[in-house]
Amino acid sequence: MTNTDPTGVHTFTSGTVDGFTPSPDGIFDSGVLMSGDTLDRKFSQNGTYDYYCMLHTWMTGKIIVS
Repeated sequence: MTNTDPTGVHTFTSGTVDGFTPSPDGIFDSGVLMSGDTLDRKFSQNGTYDYYCMLHTWMTGKIIVS
């Protein structure tokens, strides 16, 4: 995962968000990534992994491993 935002800092934190309330699940957390920083993560199990930005909880996504 790479922060490609040229002006913002973000995180890739596994879990979900309900409204603006985050619920991390502990599978992965990048910590704060500056523009251009990356997090490498190898998934050992197939599945769908939800993630969000801890600093901007409206920014969410899914990683699908098959």
